[in-house]
Amino acid sequence: MLQVEVLRQRQVAGAASDGVSRVAGEGFELDARARRLSCYVSPGARPSEVREAVARLALLALGWLAERLGPARAAAPGGRVLLNLHGSAVLGRRGALVFCGHSGYGKTTIATKLLAPWPQLEWDLAIASLARPGAPRLLYVERGLRRGLSAAAGAAAPPLAGLFWLRQARRFGFRPLAAPEAAARLLPPLHFHAAPQAVRRRLRLLRELLEAVPCRELSFAKRRGPLVKLLREEGYL
Repeated sequence: MLQVEVLRQRQVAGAASDGVSRVAGEGFELDARARRLSCYVSPGARPSEVREAVARLALLALGWLAERLGPARAAAPGGRVLLNLHGSAVLGRRGALVFCGHSGYGKTTIATKLLAPWPQLEWDLAIASLARPGAPRLLYVERGLRRGLSAAAGAAAPPLAGLFWLRQARRFGFRPLAAPEAAARLLPPLHFHAAPQAVRRRLRLLRELLEAVPCRELSFAKRRGPLVKLLREEGYL
């Protein structure tokens, strides 16, 4: 069970991540040992803004706890385990398409510009939902905020249809990635980096994800027409 407290104040100065039991960032602090998420919101924030911010942070925290405490102790509503991926996502013909890569690789450009006609699911941090048995799904966080966390983490989330690692190049094309190479690239965001068990758990969750949806390297230039053509030829759009 994740305990959530909302504090209408600026975040306490000096809060930091230690890589073992604590994660802190802009507007939040997560204590994994106590399973407590502290959310700091502006005193003037509207109730709807507070609910959305807290719900999004709670979903992210459940993913972090699955790595630090283990999936059995940090399951999301519906019994699913959440896995955070540094990527953008759109909704294609067969389900969610997730585009991963380092900062500046084109994740946001793909989701917000090149594939703008398709529904945007996420633009920076995508949350995969894993279940045994069951195919991986992608949380549609905005829908989840309207329908509740159970809907976001369960069957209402679209199936994960494609997983891509981005590579900027002049030519467009795909290259299959072996599971170890893909896992190494997808290992971040790893917040409990100093806890060996958390690293092993994240690798196991990535293996489970990659066994269901293999990752492919996508070489592309920032041009809409050829990218759409390639994804359509592969049956994604």
